[in-house]
Formats: sequence, structure tokens, C-alpha cells
Amino acid sequence: MLFVILTILACVSHGEIFFNTDDNSTIQNYDNEPTYNIYKWVQQLQLQTCVFVGIGLKYYALFVENVNYKQNNTIKSTNYFLGICHYSTLETWNLCSNSLAKTRRHKCTFKLKPGVYQSRVHRRFCDFKVMIKNKDCSCMSSILQENLYKVRGFPMCYIPPLPYSICKYNVCGLSKCSSLTVENSVYSVRCDVACMTGNPFCEGPMHRSSAPPKINSHWSKWSHQEIAVADASESRPSRTSSEPSTSKKLHSVATCINNYRNSKGLDCLGPGTGCCPPNSSNCVCETDELQGGLVLKRSYELQIKRRRNPSFKIQRPFKRNTREYKRLLRDTSNNMDDDEEDDEDLDEDIVLEEDTTETTPSTTEYLEKEELEEEVGKDLQDRITLIRKNNNSTKSGGTKFKCVSEKFISWLLFTLVFAFL
Repeated sequence: MLFVILTILACVSHGEIFFNTDDNSTIQNYDNEPTYNIYKWVQQLQLQTCVFVGIGLKYYALFVENVNYKQNNTIKSTNYFLGICHYSTLETWNLCSNSLAKTRRHKCTFKLKPGVYQSRVHRRFCDFKVMIKNKDCSCMSSILQENLYKVRGFPMCYIPPLPYSICKYNVCGLSKCSSLTVENSVYSVRCDVACMTGNPFCEGPMHRSSAPPKINSHWSKWSHQEIAVADASESRPSRTSSEPSTSKKLHSVATCINNYRNSKGLDCLGPGTGCCPPNSSNCVCETDELQGGLVLKRSYELQIKRRRNPSFKIQRPFKRNTREYKRLLRDTSNNMDDDEEDDEDLDEDIVLEEDTTETTPSTTEYLEKEELEEEVGKDLQDRITLIRKNNNSTKSGGTKFKCVSEKFISWLLFTLVFAFL
């Protein structure tokens, strides 16, 4: 009886009762099932932080995680699902470069001590240039009678249908889990933010293995040698734009710098998908180790539009001179007209000077003058009456204005009468 119990316990510990690890299984991974293809997205990643979340039966789900610390020592993050794999394969993986693994060995391997309580969540470094070369996880097996399918572009597996199957296994523990799509075809989960600990996967108090790796370095600014490294060739204008454009290929470099020693560092994260500048094309980013430190290189192309008629600005001064010339001609013609009018006035003055004989006005002329004087007098009297009425309705200061107006009108009346006489 004791032998039977020990045999059952041994089988459970190796997970042989719950899943089949026979690699000769005839399961076809892509029959009648859409694939999870993250090849292009993974190719843009450099050194990142990853989190292994236990889902049971020694299987772990792997997420890329952008970590931000909160004030109460909890973590706020955005995570990206990469796949699931059995621990027996994950413990053989290399997660970092050899140089970084020498100084940060605990965060560059995923090996758990047997017989010791382990956290459900484990955070590590993940250098994707290294990880894509690791041994493939066995996707020909099944977990809880569900078939596994291979992820395209990364050596892990998944259970269809995505993204709903991610929450089917307890990546959030006992808390609420919701799946979502982030960044095109990459999937993620969001655990209940009100769970007891408030951590991304509702893990318990921060265990050493679940704490994010400490980052001791940062990227420098892009080098100032971001100049054209390829000969620019002028392209034809597109259908949407009538302006020709020039394509320039640019190249720039950033260096990883240690925060404490002011020397080259090895643990700079990213920049991942944020490496390429906006509106660029054919962008390639890659990291290399150079003289004991990380170097980030990028090359890309930019389209620079040019004006079709660059000589337009040169012609503007000539237009300006033409306008001045026309204005000069117009002023000259006006001056000539003024001179002709002055000559005519001069002739009239001469005639008036020559015509010095006095002529006696007729009786009809005297009568017309008297009638005009009476009409002018009546008109002025009416205006004086109207002005007085308006002045009476004004406020303080109107009296002075009234006196001035009466004097002016009286003077004007006297002048007109004298002129007619």
C-alpha cells in the first residue's frame, strides 16, 4: 500500500497524470486554428524585463513587462503575452548575454530551488537576441486535455482561443482577470486593480524572486553624427503630392552608461518599439556589446520634400522693380497734368489782369443779389435757432460752446453779406 502511494506522489510531482509529454503525438498545431504570430514584434525588442507566472502543473506563462513603481512599493505595469511553457524546458534557457549573466546571475536564469516555497510570480531579465535561440518548448503535449499550439516567432506555446485562454488559467490567482489586445496582434491581461496586494498579477508580498531586476544604467542621448550616410537621390513626385522628395538614410548611436561608475553599462532596457523616430521608414535597431558595454544602433530613412520651383524667390525683386517703375511713370504723368493745369490758371490770371475796365451792374443784377441775401439770411437764422435748441439740451459746458457758436455764426453771416455787397 505504501509503495502505491509513493508511486502516485511521484507521478503527480512530474505531472505525468495531467498532461502528455509524448513528442511523437500526431497533434497538428495549425489545423483549423489561427496562429499567434509575434515574429515582427519580437524582432524589435532588446533587453527587457519579463515575468514568469505559474498557472499550475509546472507550466508558466511568460509576459514582457514594462514596470513602474508606486509610492506604496507596489508595481504598475503593462504586460505582453509571449506564451506558455513547462518548467523543465525553461530552466535550461539562457535569458541574458554571457557578460550580464556573470554579474546578475540570479536574474538571468530561471531555476527554482526544489522543496522550498516559491512565489507564483518570478521576474527576470530577458534579452530577446538570446532568447529566440533557446530550445523550443514542447507544444505536442496537452494540458488538462487541451492541445497546445506553437507560437510563431518565439519558442513557446499557447492554448486557443486567444486572448480568452490566458485568463482561463490563474495568471491573476483568485482575482478577476480580463484579456485584451495590445499593439496589433499582441495580447495581454489585466488583473483586478483592487486585489489585496495591488500588484500586476495580484501576487503576494514581494518575494525576492518576484521583485523586478534593479536597473543600474541608462541610455545616453543619440550621437550628433546623425547625418546622411547614403547618397540622396531625388525621387519623382507622388500622385498625392506634386512636390518632389529626397530620401536620406540616417545613422545614429547611443551608449549604455552605468549610473554609479560613469562607465559603460550592460543593463539598459529597450527602447524596444520606441527606437524608431516618427515618420521614418526602413528603420532597423540593434544592440551590440562593444568594449564591455551595450551600444544601440539605428538606421532609418526620412523623406524630405523640396519645392518644385526654387527660382520663384529670385524673380520677386524683378517684380518689385517693375511695380516701382510703373508707380514712377504714374507719378510723372500726374505731375505733367498738374503743370498743364497751372498753365491754364496762369492764362486766366493774365486775362483778368488785362481786363481792368469797370462795368456797371444792371437793375436785375441788384435784385438778384438782394433776393440771395434774404435767402441766405433766413437759412442762417434757421440754423442759429436749431443750434440754440441743441445747446439747451446739452450738459455742463454747453454755455461756453453756445457763445462760441453764436460768435462764429455771426462772423460768418457778416462775411457773407459783405461778400455779396
